[in-house]
Amino acid sequence: MLFKKKLLNKKDFNALEAILFEDCVKVLREFSNTDDNKNVYAFVLGDPDHGSLSNRLYTLDSFQRRVKQSYSDYPEEELYGIAGLKYSVGDFCFMYTPDQSSKQLNAIFDNIMM
Repeated sequence: MLFKKKLLNKKDFNALEAILFEDCVKVLREFSNTDDNKNVYAFVLGDPDHGSLSNRLYTLDSFQRRVKQSYSDYPEEELYGIAGLKYSVGDFCFMYTPDQSSKQLNAIFDNIMM
């Protein structure tokens, strides 16, 4: 079955914007209180590869660990290039998914997709 996407009306857009803002603030506050809160170089809202909604963060330390664990034989271009591992959202080590607001988000997304 094909879905016809709808444009958000102003009320739904404002609600979505507020929910996403609160989720991002919550994630950044939680992450800022962890020992991993060093050398953060990327923050992503959403997951373009899977169409899901999540907040992801990546740090230089976690990137270096990931390279040593799984990608030590990769050429520099595949690690550091624009489409390289350094910016590959699927490899980001810290992911937070909406919890409290997910019902509100799902309701808005259901309205768009139906």
